[in-house]
This record gives sequence, structure tokens and C-alpha cells, in this order.
Amino acid sequence: MRLSSLYLIFLATLALCRDYRVWYTWLETGSLTNKTVYGLRYVGNWSVGLTDTQLPNSRNTKPHVLFFKPQHSVRPKAGGVIEVPKGTFRPNSILFACTHSPDGKRRAPIGCEIVIDTIKFGEGGLRPQSQNVRFPGGNQMERTSLRNFYKVKFLRFHVSWVGAREVKNVSLVLDDFMYSVP
Repeated sequence: MRLSSLYLIFLATLALCRDYRVWYTWLETGSLTNKTVYGLRYVGNWSVGLTDTQLPNSRNTKPHVLFFKPQHSVRPKAGGVIEVPKGTFRPNSILFACTHSPDGKRRAPIGCEIVIDTIKFGEGGLRPQSQNVRFPGGNQMERTSLRNFYKVKFLRFHVSWVGAREVKNVSLVLDDFMYSVP
């Protein structure tokens, strides 16, 4: 066996062993309206970065899960929409939670409801599809199925309700990312 063949086998082995989970770092805060950052498209005033809230059933081994933070208080039926490529998630499900920072320092889980929607390709062309899922506010991230969303490219996440009339410093936490999108 030639040296070049051994090198190709070595590279293939490295590719198979690679951890495709995404480790996000802090990005510049501020409006990300209609911009694409790390392959994710944002509609509304959101920033993205790491959260110091490590919920026990987060897949990541480090306390770093992707979170989206609106640049304003979240009120019922108000808040930005995040558009995420479906291929970035592990198949068929997603972990999510909402957190807030009542004292401006540590973040704590808070109950919320999010709407996941998309445009689905089906018989007769495109048709919208959505589902509402609720995070009860405990110390475990909520898992929801994505099986109903098939043949779609993007999922949109919208915080539609939080567990108080007006809550400041609310973040939507998403986990179970499989790989980054360049």
C-alpha cells in the first residue's frame, strides 16, 4: 500500500471521528435583522451567543448551548423570529427552553410557549405548517418532535408567551445541533 493511500485512510478516519456539535462563541450584540450569521437567519432584533444556564439534559458536555436573546422585553405575541436550517438539528427532535435574568446576572429557566412554523412542500405546492410547544419552566430542557416537519429546509421559532406579563432579559435556548452551517 502506498503512502498516499495510507494518508487518505487517515483523513477518512479523522472525518468519521469528528464531533459535529456546534460550539458557539459570543457574537457582537445588536440588531441582526435580516442578516445571516453562522448559517442562521434572524428576523427581528436578536443576538446570539453562549448561555451560562446549563440545564441537566443538554447534550453538550460544556455549558454552552446556542441561545437567542431579543433586544427588548418579550411580551405576549411579541418578539423576534429566528429562521434555522432544519439540517442543523439532529433528526426528528429538538431540545428547547426559555431563560431570563431577573437580577441581570444569573439566568434561570422560565415557562414559555414557542411557535415552530415553516412552509412545507406537499401535494398541491407549498402550504404553511406550525405547532405550538410549551416549556413548563423546570430544570430540564423540553424535547419536542420535528417528525411533522418533513421536506422542509427551514424552521422558524417565535416566542409567543412567557410566564409573566412582561419579562426582561428572556432568551430562547435551543440544543441538539448536529453540525454548523458555513
